[in-house]
Amino acid sequence: MNDIATTRRGALSKQRILDATIHLLQTEDYQTVSLDRIAREAGIAKSSVLWHFESKELLVTEAVQRIFTELEQELLETPLKSDCPVERLSELFDYTTRTLQKNPTALAVILGIILTPQRQPMVREQVARAWKRHQKSLLVKLSTETFTLTPEMSASVLAMIHGCYIQWYVDEFQTPIRDILQSAVDLLRKLKTEKNELKAALEQKTVAL
Repeated sequence: MNDIATTRRGALSKQRILDATIHLLQTEDYQTVSLDRIAREAGIAKSSVLWHFESKELLVTEAVQRIFTELEQELLETPLKSDCPVERLSELFDYTTRTLQKNPTALAVILGIILTPQRQPMVREQVARAWKRHQKSLLVKLSTETFTLTPEMSASVLAMIHGCYIQWYVDEFQTPIRDILQSAVDLLRKLKTEKNELKAALEQKTVAL
């Protein structure tokens, strides 16, 4: 019984440490978030933080992994009904909107760590691995029986989402994120329409000849 209680307390302490780490990373740079700060934020002794994670690098890595896990879980639970790639992307943006509204600064944590020049090699490697796994999840989610997304296309979708997110962040969340994402979808729809019109015009020209 005591072993069970000890295990439960340990799990709760670990959860508090991860929550505190993510909270601090949402408002501060990776370099300024120390183990002492994390311990104070979590209300736990620094020795307990080190007992759970051994180093700041391991702690930050697991915190980022948790953010990615939550993003992917939400993605898996989001049904995409349309067979049209552009419309599936629009449905995916509904998922993106829900996710970012739930935790507006989660993506900022990930981007902040990626863009920090002094980040540790281990952290960089683990974040890059989680990033590529998330990219693969998008690839699988957006592909259909008649349309297969390539890794390069999946990377472009991520870049589009992150660009829209940065604009939302710069606007201090005043402009609805769905409106910003919708602008990207509208652009793709327009390009698709113009491509179809050009194709039809060329076919008519060929017939006339």
